[in-house]
Amino acid sequence: MTDSNKNLHLILRLWHEYISPYRYKIILAFAFMVVYSITTGAVVKFLEPVVDDVFKNEDLNMLQWLSAGVLITFIIKGLSSYGQGILLNDIGQSIIADLQNKIFEKIARADIAFFSQNKTGRLISFSTYHITMIRNLIAQIITSLGKDSLTLFVLVGLMFYQDYKLASVALIVLPFSIIPLSKTGRKMRKISGSTQSETGDWVSYLTQVFQGIKIVKSYNMESTEEHRAKTYIDTLKQYAIKSGRAKASVSPIMETLGGLAIVIIIGYGGWQVIKGYNTAGAFFSFIAALLMTYEPMKKLANLHTNLQEGLTAAKDVFSILDHQKAIQNKPGATELYLPAGEIKFENVSFSYDDQPTLTNLSFTIPAKKHVALVGPSGAGKSTLFNLLLRFYDPQQGDIQIDGQSITDVTIESLRHNIALVSQDVVLFHGSIRENICYGSPEATDQKIQQAIQKSACDEFIKNLPQGLETQIGERGLKLSGGQKQRISIARAFLKNAPILLLDEATSSLDSSSEKIIQNALANLTENRTTLTIAHRLSTVKGADQILVFDQGRLVQKGPHKQLIATKGLYQNLCALQFNSQS
Repeated sequence: MTDSNKNLHLILRLWHEYISPYRYKIILAFAFMVVYSITTGAVVKFLEPVVDDVFKNEDLNMLQWLSAGVLITFIIKGLSSYGQGILLNDIGQSIIADLQNKIFEKIARADIAFFSQNKTGRLISFSTYHITMIRNLIAQIITSLGKDSLTLFVLVGLMFYQDYKLASVALIVLPFSIIPLSKTGRKMRKISGSTQSETGDWVSYLTQVFQGIKIVKSYNMESTEEHRAKTYIDTLKQYAIKSGRAKASVSPIMETLGGLAIVIIIGYGGWQVIKGYNTAGAFFSFIAALLMTYEPMKKLANLHTNLQEGLTAAKDVFSILDHQKAIQNKPGATELYLPAGEIKFENVSFSYDDQPTLTNLSFTIPAKKHVALVGPSGAGKSTLFNLLLRFYDPQQGDIQIDGQSITDVTIESLRHNIALVSQDVVLFHGSIRENICYGSPEATDQKIQQAIQKSACDEFIKNLPQGLETQIGERGLKLSGGQKQRISIARAFLKNAPILLLDEATSSLDSSSEKIIQNALANLTENRTTLTIAHRLSTVKGADQILVFDQGRLVQKGPHKQLIATKGLYQNLCALQFNSQS
């Protein structure tokens, strides 16, 4: 498919999916544009009687009528411009809102693998910078193909009506502009693609630095980061300069061609007036029409160049909107029925990017039992959680909950029955109440209070002036690590899911905070099927069973007392950890 066909396909898709729902407003806007274009032509036509009747014949009565006519024409022109401006703004903002909603919905529901393949800044750019480019694209399409084209059509039509020979001479220079404009458009498409990619990297970099600002400052890395930022900024500046130069290169072409056309018209038209083949009024009216075609013609000439930015952005955005999820509900998927909570892995194998992570795993987690997952870093423990939550699907084998394959039930019902508590607590800007109720927005005050008490959140919330309504800042920056973890546990209490996943929930806490969290977790794990990942082996001594993993394989299993008395990886891990602590 040629570039022209691809561009046409993008424009038609924008029209069918996002612009056409507002076609009635667009039709009304076009009606205003028609009025605007006609009044523009009328203003030009008024010049002929002004010169021939008012100035030459000194007709005062005609002067009064013409003055009134010009005033009324400009009033109508102004109102039509206002009407189309209001409508186009409304249409443009509505289309952008529709696109942003679609993009966010698509990104929010994408697979976890999608986020590992796309930088955060790139995804943010799709909802901000790219959308701005598409908004400009839509505005240019409607305005240029509407008002500018109609105005040009009326003025050129008026020129041909007055003198088709003169009009033909004036327009003979237009074909010479096609080749340079086409080259400029191709250049702009390349520059625009690079700019949008670099903008995504820049936003990713900013997100990374601002989120890690404490590390930046504690290591005195401000100067280093300033240098890196300058590199991004300089690159974006160079792209902006190239873009500006490419756009500006159109002006000399259009100015030269426009000047050439006017020189020809003045020479030929002036000769007609001198010889008496035409009146001075008709000639000045023709010249005025020709001069007034310059602005819409220049905009239409720039349209091809300017469209490349929007079309490049649209291409990127549609690549996101067209992304197909690998993890989705099967046709006919049923709700998960969970009478007990037994979890079974049967011959499960999984690889990240062709790197084996789990190999032929088979084990059972008894219902309402606490099972710990232990092993060195990279053994595959976190991958088990990812598979159980269906963030990924195994390449081989099956995972069942109470005899139901998790690929046969809806993703929503599966995740509804699982609560996750991680050491990397994710809190959102808002109040403590909002963060505890995240995932359970309809929870009653009684349920919230129970969750607060069981998670030991009441110990610090009662000392806050605004209590539950206290704003915690972005990512909970106003809270300590232990307080954040307790809010995370309260959130899990409120969800009240029968299966609980604890991902190293106390590994980064001090001893006093850990004791509080351990007591809260003891309450939380009661009467639930619980899987715990822990590097601190002392925290899993009380587990009903411990599964020991190494290089994606299950190498040992049993309670702590049995494993610690048996030569093997678990005994070695315990010896290393307890010796280092002593």
